[in-house]
Amino acid sequence: MKRKKIFLLAALSAATFSLMFFDCSIGAAARPEVSFTVKTAKDAASSWPKEAAAAADAMLAKYGAPDGITGQLLTWHDAGPWLEMTVRRDVIDHSFPSPHRDTLEQVVAYEVPEEKFSDLARFDGSIIAERTAGTLSSRSQSEAMNFLALNLAHDIITNRRNVEEAREMYADIAKAYANGEQHPYTRGLRFMEAETKDTMDPDYSPG
Repeated sequence: MKRKKIFLLAALSAATFSLMFFDCSIGAAARPEVSFTVKTAKDAASSWPKEAAAAADAMLAKYGAPDGITGQLLTWHDAGPWLEMTVRRDVIDHSFPSPHRDTLEQVVAYEVPEEKFSDLARFDGSIIAERTAGTLSSRSQSEAMNFLALNLAHDIITNRRNVEEAREMYADIAKAYANGEQHPYTRGLRFMEAETKDTMDPDYSPG
């Protein structure tokens, strides 16, 4: 009887070990390394609104396969000058500087002074400053317009232009761009903040 108990305990231990190994195998299999391709991303965005599909095609052609794909968005990290970049299926109607639909959001590391947040909001409602994360982003229909918006936002922050001057310049350059003219502000970022300092602000706990 004693030997039967020992045998039973040994069998149970072996079964438990096998189950543990099996569970680990399942866990590993449930978390595979995922590698996305340009074709996969194009397929995902093919049925999106035309503005979103066009933005997706342009970014895929320039930056290659994204780091993330869902039914609603494509996401890249550390692509070109961008900390993060997202093309969204759900577009947002925007009338400044002319009617268009926002779909492409591009983010840079940037420490925006607290006193400039309201100026940026008055300049363009699709400029997004996040103090804690230390980022500044623009959401529009194209990368060229995001370059333009962020370069003018930088001018406002550095007191090179006031809000009204920046809005007027944005409208003029955007109109010229639509007619085939490229201003330097539409070709790339005219500033580089990320390499010089930590832009995040975790704030503080009172008391």
